[in-house]
Amino acid sequence: MSTLECRISSIVYSDKSTDFYILRVKPIIGLNATTVKGCFFEFNPVVGLKVSFKGKWVEDPRYGKQLNAYSFNFMEDKTRIGIISFLSSNITSIGPITAQKLYDHLGTDLKNVLDNDPERIKKLDFLTSVQSKAICDEWKKNNQLRTSAIFLTDLGFTPLQIRSIYKEFGVLTIQIVKKNPYSVTDCSSVGFQSADNAARSLGISVDDPMRVKSMILFLMEDLSRSEGHMWVTSSMIRSAVFNMFKKLNLTPFTHGEYMSDSHFFSALQELKSDGEIISKNDKLYLATDWKMESESAENIAKRIVIEPIKFKNVPSILKKYEHSHNIELSDEQCSAIMSLSNTRLSVITGFPGTGKTTLIRSFAYLFDELNLNYSLLSPTGIAAKRLSFITKKSASTIHRALGYTREGTWEFGQYNKYSVDAV
Repeated sequence: MSTLECRISSIVYSDKSTDFYILRVKPIIGLNATTVKGCFFEFNPVVGLKVSFKGKWVEDPRYGKQLNAYSFNFMEDKTRIGIISFLSSNITSIGPITAQKLYDHLGTDLKNVLDNDPERIKKLDFLTSVQSKAICDEWKKNNQLRTSAIFLTDLGFTPLQIRSIYKEFGVLTIQIVKKNPYSVTDCSSVGFQSADNAARSLGISVDDPMRVKSMILFLMEDLSRSEGHMWVTSSMIRSAVFNMFKKLNLTPFTHGEYMSDSHFFSALQELKSDGEIISKNDKLYLATDWKMESESAENIAKRIVIEPIKFKNVPSILKKYEHSHNIELSDEQCSAIMSLSNTRLSVITGFPGTGKTTLIRSFAYLFDELNLNYSLLSPTGIAAKRLSFITKKSASTIHRALGYTREGTWEFGQYNKYSVDAV
């Protein structure tokens, strides 16, 4: 790892959506300008800014020697251009003219005033009350953000992870991560390995109950999302722990890479007591998965007792379908379609080649003939494309049809029903 103290001379490239920058800089010590590139969370580089970068020197075959930087820090600079550049970088709501006026009135004491006596900013006659408040608020916010970014960088988190963590925890980032570094696994793009490395940096023991509990929760979440398990057993978790140590090269417990009985059952009991895990016989559920499964079962139970709609002419429509498509439906397929008259909910399952695709086409044909307003939905995009292909009709994912957002909300739900005759 190398440190480069420099002043920014030009901005070659910037992409604020990814926080990626390519900068030409002039080293504080030395004559030759060089290039720095990297991703820097919430960095607003301006020409003249004095910065310290940490990274690794590489030799680019086309552009020569460059610093691949992974972190930065502002350097103290009491020159006029340095203070104005620093101000412009940290307060985007003001331009260079206002920055110069602030320097002319407060001089080298400007940063200290913003940090410790912001009321003096509000008394400057060339600023409106709205401007002075915006300056002080943005300065305070960026100070908190920058402090959090430096703290997280020192713990080994990447710019993408830092963005995700700060978005989740905001000004409480440092407080939350110090108390429980494993809480960051709730943030997108942050895995257990990154959290565990941060815990080691913070001096948390490899045998700390916090680590054991977080490991159990992380693995249950992983088994649920990657393999589709709604519940797991104790043996599944303990086997996954050993595999995770091998895969991620984690620091072992003091007794090795297996989770001891005492550690495991003690942590499991705490997680049950805290309501994070629900235990049903030998089945262990994440509380969220148990809630989803229970509510789904309740909704299905309510739906299957509702009086079914008695559709007319279904047998004749099936005969018409068979004739127009030159096929003959099996007794099982006909029985499945006729079940529409007996229940509000049908489940179709079977091995490959048992006729599920033909059955789906038959349902779509039947719904068209009955003039029903229906939707073709699938759990994944690939499955939706397949459904659209075999029916020659538009299909969608379930989450898109129900208006799922990145914030985790739904347009349609219990109080705003998805209005169709059939799905």
